[in-house]
Amino acid sequence: MATLSANALTLADWAKRTDPDGRVPVVAELLSQSNEVLEDAVFAEGNLPTGHRVVIRTGLPTVYWRALNQGIPSSKSTTAQVDEAC
Repeated sequence: MATLSANALTLADWAKRTDPDGRVPVVAELLSQSNEVLEDAVFAEGNLPTGHRVVIRTGLPTVYWRALNQGIPSSKSTTAQVDEAC
């Protein structure tokens, strides 16, 4: 069963990517971010009573060259939930 979930999202993967309201949040793309002092410390209201839960991408999916009339292997990225305290 472990080989099936290596390249496709499982229900557990999908659940980790939802916010406390049950919606899919915008994933923080930290792997492609350049730090320009974060544009003078932008902030937003938290989605938890004690802070804010964000989903960050921790690994990129494997990419493949594609040829005409041929498929490609499936792959998935990895994410993690981080709770930021006030």
